[in-house]
Amino acid sequence: MTEPPSLEGLRRPVGIWRAVIALGDYPLKQALWPEATFALILGGGGSALIVRATNVAGRVGVMGDVMALAGGLLVVVFAALAIVVSLPSTSYLRMLGETEDGGMRRFLDPFLVAVGTQILLLLLGFAYILLASTVRLWVEHVGFYAIATLLVFGLLDVAGLARQLVRHGVLRAADAALGEQEQQQAADVHHLPGRRGSGQS
Repeated sequence: MTEPPSLEGLRRPVGIWRAVIALGDYPLKQALWPEATFALILGGGGSALIVRATNVAGRVGVMGDVMALAGGLLVVVFAALAIVVSLPSTSYLRMLGETEDGGMRRFLDPFLVAVGTQILLLLLGFAYILLASTVRLWVEHVGFYAIATLLVFGLLDVAGLARQLVRHGVLRAADAALGEQEQQQAADVHHLPGRRGSGQS
């Protein structure tokens, strides 16, 4: 006996790495623009200028603020993910599956990528604070470049998540309007026999 088609998606793995790998399914422009492109330009270029103007102690000192920001963004993104997952109705999920995004899994992938970005940023921040003054200078520079790029990407990714939430709100509004329309049609059908009876008398 075969399983129902609705259970087919349950066998697929769910996780941050899978969401990152799934970015390869997006068109190149959609995957890189604008968050990744600006992260490389602003994060990479800006960090190179910062390295020229500061010393290791100064860069280690600012890393505490970076980690505090990453922790705050992690909380916000996780809360948004929990809200988006817990609210949808059956009709909303059906409507979402009919969009070009490809269903709830594709819709939630950016949230998983954002969570993974902030977690990686926290881990790299911890490692940088502990090791920056003991490793070779070029290793410290590479680590700082990576952290700066991830920081800019994480900040810009909030705008991408905002687009997802706005789309979520639009679909929720359409789902609510459709539900009201179906209830009105059901009420009209319910009263239809009474109208017929009154017309025949």
